Amino acid sequence: MDLSTFYVIQDSDIWKIILQSMVKHNMLETAQRLYKDIAQIRPLWVNPVMAPVWNMILQAPFKRTSGDAAKCVEALQMLWSCPILEDIDMETLEQCVLTHDYPHLIALLLPFVKKAKRMDLIEVISNIPLKK
Repeated sequence: MDLSTFYVIQDSDIWKIILQSMVKHNMLETAQRLYKDIAQIRPLWVNPVMAPVWNMILQAPFKRTSGDAAKCVEALQMLWSCPILEDIDMETLEQCVLTHDYPHLIALLLPFVKKAKRMDLIEVISNIPLKK
């Protein structure tokens, strides 16, 4: 994988195999290291395996039993640089955030959800009890 990014390999078939392996074997750390590099390779944006890789990276901090707030925020900030935003499974990401230790972080998703869903999320946010 490092060779593929070092030489900026743009062959989508090679990347498809690499990305499928990362998702299949839950290679989260590898995916996190590569995401900035592969986000710059435009031909990969249409590769159907990109969405599962991004979803894995974005949802990972929220699927841990005791998540680190900074890691959760960092994952949500990645949405700003996501080249395939329309392919991200926002429904699952919303549920991951809401059922985690930091449900108030759902507010960070507001710029990325469809207008129709935005009001529903604002209502959910207003019903989250404040912690003292």
